[in-house]
Amino acid sequence: MNGKENIICNNKITSFVNIGSSYTPESSSNIVCGNTITSNLIVVGNNNTFNANYFQGIVLGNRIHDASNNIFYHNNFDFTETQVWFGGEKVFTVWEGVIGTIYLDNGKEGNYYSDYNGSDLNSDGIGDTPYVIITKDPNNYHNVADFNIADMVLIDHYPLTTPFDVSSVIMRLPEWEYTQSQPSPSPSSPSSSSSSPEPIVVASPSPTPFYSLKPTSTPEPQSEPYTILPVAITYLALVAVVYAGLILYLKKRNGGGNKRDDIN
Repeated sequence: MNGKENIICNNKITSFVNIGSSYTPESSSNIVCGNTITSNLIVVGNNNTFNANYFQGIVLGNRIHDASNNIFYHNNFDFTETQVWFGGEKVFTVWEGVIGTIYLDNGKEGNYYSDYNGSDLNSDGIGDTPYVIITKDPNNYHNVADFNIADMVLIDHYPLTTPFDVSSVIMRLPEWEYTQSQPSPSPSSPSSSSSSPEPIVVASPSPTPFYSLKPTSTPEPQSEPYTILPVAITYLALVAVVYAGLILYLKKRNGGGNKRDDIN
C-alpha cells in the first residue's frame, strides 16, 4: 500500500504487508488499525500510526529509506512458531535507513509482546518493567547482514501483560452524500433531452462530522455619513425651537411680574 493519509482498518491478511516501498518511500500519515496480519508488516515511510493490530513480525525501513516517527500501541506482537520464520524466531528488524525515533507506546499504554515476561504487581494490565528491543540483537533479525541493521534501542515503557482485543476496534468514517450536477449543454449541440449527457454523480463528504467556527457576536451595521447628516440637522432645529419658546415664556413671565409691582 502506497500513499498518504489512508485508513487501513479491519482486514485479515495472510501475506506480507507493505506500507510504502523502495519505489514509493513517501507513504506517510496513514492509520493502520484493527487488522490481523499473520505475516510480517514492512513499513517504509514516516508519521504512521499502528493501533490495535495483530502482527507476527515487523520490518522497518530499508538500507536507504527511513521509517521514523511511527507510533505503535495496543498492538499484539505474536512471536510464535506460527509465523513465517521457522522455530518461532522473533522478527523485529530495523534497517540502517531508519534514523529517527520509533515510538512503542502512546505515553500511557504500549503493546503486547508474546515474549514479555515482566510482572504486574498492581494488576493494572501494564507491566512493571519496560519492554526493550535492541536492534543489533541477532535474535531480532534474520537473513540480513549486521552492518545493514540500525544501531538503536527501542523501549515500550508501558507493555501490556495481556493481548489487546483487536476485534473491539470500530472505525467510524464520515458519512457521504451524493449530489448530481448537470453539465451545461454545448452551444453548438441541440437542446433536445435525448442528446443531453447523463448527470454526473459527485461524491462529497457530508459536513455533519466536521466543525466550523462561528463568530461570537454579530457586528452592528454601520450607518453611512450621508444618512446621519439629515437626522443631526433635524435634531438641532428641534432644540433651537424649544430653546426659543423657553426664552419667550420667561420674558412674558418676568414682564407680568413687573406690572403687578407697579399696581401695588
